[in-house]
Formats: sequence, structure tokens, C-alpha cells
Amino acid sequence: MDPIDTKRIYRLVGRLMLKPDGDVTLAFDPETLAVHQLNPTLARVAELLDGQRPTEQVVIALSESLEIGVDDASREVYRALQALRSEQLIEACG
Repeated sequence: MDPIDTKRIYRLVGRLMLKPDGDVTLAFDPETLAVHQLNPTLARVAELLDGQRPTEQVVIALSESLEIGVDDASREVYRALQALRSEQLIEACG
């Protein structure tokens, strides 16, 4: 698996459905019937990965949304991208 490229644009895989459920968000894959639990930060990053927004904009949006510094948001986004990719929930665009 290639390293995360923060210059790329990422999106959730097309089949994935997100549903808030209490303190977590469930990510359901209807093809594999797999259900993944996303914590609030991971869920917010997943929501921001729309296939249009460069990773730098995801960092800024997360920083504003969680009211944290850009450096902290950058680390959170990188960790989230790694976690989402390891579960094959995101793909790079282009």
C-alpha cells in the first residue's frame, strides 16, 4: 500500500453509507455487508472527503469544525486517512 499523499484528493468509496448512531457513526458497505464504527473525528473527516476538496482544505475545515489548531487538525486528518484507507473505505481521485 502506498503512503498517504496529502496532496491528493480522496473520497469515500461510492457504495459506502454513513449513519450517525449515538456517539459513533456507522459506515455500512452494502457489497460486503461490513459495518465499521467511526468515532466523531473520523466521521467528520469521512464527511469532508467529498472527492472535490483537496486534503489541505479538509484540514482547514476540520480545524474550524473542531476548533483546534491547524497542526493538530493536520495530524488528525492524516491518521483518519490512514485508518479509512486500511479499511478500504476511501479512494484517491484522479
